[in-house]
Amino acid sequence: MKFKTVFFAALLVIEIAVLDFAAGRFLIYLESHHNAAIKKMQEAEHAIRTSSTIYHHDLKPLKSARVLWGNLRYTLTTNSLGFRDSQMRDIPLETSQHRIVFIGDSFTEGIGVDFDKTFVGIIQKKLAETGTSVLNAGVLSYSPVLYLKKIDYLINKVGLEFDELVVYIDVSDMDDENQYHIFYSTRDSVNLEEERKKAVATAELHDKKALILTVGRKRNSLILRVIALLRDHFKRRSHQKVFGARGLWRSSWTFDEKLYQTYGREGLERAKAHMDDLSKLLKSRGIQLTVAVYPWPDQILHRDLNSRQVIFWKEWAQKNNVHFINHFPDFINGKNSKEVIKKFYLRKDMHWNQTGHRLVAEHFLKDRGN
Repeated sequence: MKFKTVFFAALLVIEIAVLDFAAGRFLIYLESHHNAAIKKMQEAEHAIRTSSTIYHHDLKPLKSARVLWGNLRYTLTTNSLGFRDSQMRDIPLETSQHRIVFIGDSFTEGIGVDFDKTFVGIIQKKLAETGTSVLNAGVLSYSPVLYLKKIDYLINKVGLEFDELVVYIDVSDMDDENQYHIFYSTRDSVNLEEERKKAVATAELHDKKALILTVGRKRNSLILRVIALLRDHFKRRSHQKVFGARGLWRSSWTFDEKLYQTYGREGLERAKAHMDDLSKLLKSRGIQLTVAVYPWPDQILHRDLNSRQVIFWKEWAQKNNVHFINHFPDFINGKNSKEVIKKFYLRKDMHWNQTGHRLVAEHFLKDRGN
C-alpha cells in the first residue's frame, strides 16, 4: 500500500513536471513571436527619431510607423517639416490661413496616443473648421532651450511663417534644462550621431538582460515564472511604499523644498532666460505667444494647486505680456486624486491618456472661445 502511494505520488510529480515543461515551451514560442513584433516596432521608431546638431533631437520628415510606448502601440506619423501629424503631407512654408504652432515635450508630442486623439490633434481638427492651421513641433524631452533653438531655426533658416506659438512647459523641463546646459557646454567634443547609437545600443542591451533574467533562467518552467512574477510584484509594492510619497524626482521640485534647491531653482533660471529670448524673437516677428502649464500625477497627489510651476510662469507671462493657460485646476479640483489620475492618465505613467488629452483640448478651445 505504501509502495503504491509513493509510486502514484511520483507519477503525479512527473506528470506535473511534464505539463509545466510543455507549458513553458509553448510560452517561449509565443514570446518569440511577440518579441519579434516588438523589435520591429522599436527599429521603426529608431528610424523616425534622429539627432540634430542645432537642437539636439527631432523627428524625421515624412515617416510613419507603428511604435511602442511601454505596452502601448500607436502610430507615429510626420509631415514634411518633421512635425507629428495625422498623415504624411507637405506643409507650405507660407499660408494665407491663420497658423498656430504648438511646441512642448512628450505631452505635446502625444506619447502613447494616436495623433487624432492627442490634444493638438483634437485642436487641429476643430480649428480647421474655422480656417485655422495647427502644427505640432513638440518632441519628447524638449525644454525651453530646445524650444528657443528649434523655433529660431524654423523662422530664420527654414522660413516657416506662423501667427501664434503655444508653448506647453512641463515640470520636468527644469531638470532637462540643467542636463542640456551640460550638453551644450561640451557639445563641440560630442558626436551626436554616435551618442544616439550608444543610447540605442544601451537600451537594446538592457532589453536583452531583462529577457535573460525573466525568461532565460525560468524559460522551461511556467511555475517558476509565476513565482518570479509574484516576487517582482511584491518588490514593486514595497518600493512604492518607501518612495511613493516622495513621487518622481524629475517632477517633485514643485513641492519638495530640498529638490527645488537641488535642481529646480537653477533649472527655472535657465528656463526663464531661454523663454525671455524666445519671447523677444517672437515679438520681433509679430508672432503671438501663449504659455501653458499642467500637472503630473505627483502634483495631483500632493494637491499642488498653487504650484511653484504655476506661480512662476504666471508671473513671467504677466511681465512679458504673454497669454497664460493654467491646466492645474482641470486635474486638481477637489475630486479624489487617485480617481483623477486613473481617469486621465496612462496606467502607471505620467502622461495623459485619450481622456486627459481631450480635457486639455477642451480647456484650450474654450479659452479661445471655440
